[in-house]
Amino acid sequence: MMSSHLYAKLNEQDSEYRSRLITISTHGKSVTMPRRTLSLRGTYSESRAVLNPLVRGINEVYYLLDEETLNGIDNDKEKMLEFCKRLQAGFLKINCEKEISFFVFSYESQGKKPTPNQIAYLANLVTGSIYNDIIIPPIIHGISGKDYVEYLEGFMESLDSYVRNPRIMGSIPHVAHIDLIDICNFYAKNNVTFFALDCDGKNPIDMYPNVNEVYGTIRNIEKELGGEECCCLHGINVRRPRGLLKKGFAPAKDILVYAMGFNSFCSSHLKPRLTPDLWEKMPPPEFAWVFNRNDYGYYPTNTRDVESFPKETDAAVTIDDILSSSISKIKEKAKLFNTEQQGLEARYIQKRLMEQTLPKYLEGKKRANDILKQVKKRMPIVCL
Repeated sequence: MMSSHLYAKLNEQDSEYRSRLITISTHGKSVTMPRRTLSLRGTYSESRAVLNPLVRGINEVYYLLDEETLNGIDNDKEKMLEFCKRLQAGFLKINCEKEISFFVFSYESQGKKPTPNQIAYLANLVTGSIYNDIIIPPIIHGISGKDYVEYLEGFMESLDSYVRNPRIMGSIPHVAHIDLIDICNFYAKNNVTFFALDCDGKNPIDMYPNVNEVYGTIRNIEKELGGEECCCLHGINVRRPRGLLKKGFAPAKDILVYAMGFNSFCSSHLKPRLTPDLWEKMPPPEFAWVFNRNDYGYYPTNTRDVESFPKETDAAVTIDDILSSSISKIKEKAKLFNTEQQGLEARYIQKRLMEQTLPKYLEGKKRANDILKQVKKRMPIVCL
């Protein structure tokens, strides 16, 4: 099965890092990468709040499902209608004619491979929306690589019943490396060239063996493609770096995913893995961590470091907005600030790639310099 009418063109490849300038096209829309994908889910989603045209272009709708929810939608017509309405609601205020959007369903199966009926229904749900430009097989957690491949085989077969010439981005779960090999081989054999790697709330540099396996698959596919066509890699659930107050900053590992071979990424949708009682008892944070594009550091808002941040009056959220917000709103505003800053930085990286000056630019970011050295060592570029 081939992902027809979904195409990526390689424009520039950096000489020292895996960063590359590419253009993806589907349904008559084109977007240049690297790009910060915006989350489109809920009233205060990134895509609804960040309106800067330099940042916009790709939307990700993330939805967590389990067996009980799936069976409820399948067996109850009212629940089905409500579910479908929620999926469509976020698209009413975005420019669907120019922006590329896709759904990411994450299915908690409690370690069980979905039944054939469940697989067929998942295929039905994913293909039913006119807003879903790229089909991503729902990510199944807790099953072996062999079972995941069998699930994918059933999913691809079910797609033929619902859509013609599907545009597919292969979902890759966070699994053991030995299981990952079977999944990558399946996609390669089925001519899939777009991939979405679930980082499961982690940073890709901490799971570099898996990232390198996907990268190796991509390079092997590109050998066969030849010419200017290339692959595309999207990161799901990429975590913001955690910082220590006593240190005063955290290196911006997340923005460095572009140097690791990712063409786009979206922030993590996962909550801290706490029991419900502990989650409810957690007090609202009195400060938040914010991204400084000048040095690739994250800084806590309760320090004077943030006073030296660049002032951008036309931003969706400014540093002054964050500092003047209530405790209950500070985390939400900081997230939108970080998202827009990452999006603007992605566009600037595009410029540096065109000028072939990216290595010098990245290596001038003092807070992330040590991480960048690890990227170069653990995730070296492999030329064809």
